[in-house]
Amino acid sequence: MTSLALASDHPAGDLLPVEQAAALLRETRDLGLVRDVRAHAKTIQVWHREHQAGIDAQNHAAEIILRADRRLGELCKETDFSKGAAAKRGDSPSPRLADLDITKKQSSRWQQLAAVPEDVFEQHVISVRARGEKLTTTGAIGAVSFSSDHDGDEWYTPTEYIEAARKALGGIDLDPASNPVAQRTVKATRYFTREDDGLSQEWGGHVFLNPPFSNPLGTDFVVKLCEEYDAGRVTEAVLLQNAGTGTIGFHRVGQSCSAMCFSRKRIAFLRADGTSHDGNRYAQVFCYFGPDVELFAEAFGALGLILTPERRAA
Repeated sequence: MTSLALASDHPAGDLLPVEQAAALLRETRDLGLVRDVRAHAKTIQVWHREHQAGIDAQNHAAEIILRADRRLGELCKETDFSKGAAAKRGDSPSPRLADLDITKKQSSRWQQLAAVPEDVFEQHVISVRARGEKLTTTGAIGAVSFSSDHDGDEWYTPTEYIEAARKALGGIDLDPASNPVAQRTVKATRYFTREDDGLSQEWGGHVFLNPPFSNPLGTDFVVKLCEEYDAGRVTEAVLLQNAGTGTIGFHRVGQSCSAMCFSRKRIAFLRADGTSHDGNRYAQVFCYFGPDVELFAEAFGALGLILTPERRAA
């Protein structure tokens, strides 16, 4: 690690200053070196977190991780992983993601981060650190939406739908894509903000999820809910999403949920100041995950059409 760290009494060694790490990452095309930089920063980030270090120390490591992930995304995008073999006689075989111990999900996430324009990314980092908040992957990816539209992903669910979800679930333990304004209505026992990076957190109990409006971030939250429910960590959930039957998220939900309520009308989502968004052009569906379909139907029956997915044996 001598090229990445300075000598110190710290168990993992000190991190390079961000400027030096950023320059090193920009100049290299060695995917292995970039991953070494990332792994070293991650080790120190965990150490700081366990020893309750200040936010500046944690963000020093987090910023290097984000910059390494952006570089990994650039390198993954430039590399043709699709062939896995020489396209023509005499060509060198293309590497496979598995050969490099990289999952498709990791590659996709890194490329999403790399797609954030440099000026937007840099401004996001400066703003978050100035506010004394945590730097996260989700926040950096979402910076694109917030840079062009201050409403961005903040489309608040009206009270009548929240109360229906509360009745169906018997209470809301977790809202994993939220903020303090939304919690005036949702009143979940726990919630994660954009800065908390809900995708990297542990989920459990009774969950209400109105995922970020922008994609692919919204789809990532939907897929995580399905995975957490299938694994048994989330015991019941109500998901609000667009009724886009041709989307990946909709079909993934159909594999796991117990019932759906297709809203009778387009939902008049709210802004932080309580006024209605004018831009909702989509129909919505509430998807229930859990054993009590009758209670869900009772709670949502007046709000839309209740349907249950038909499961067919493979």
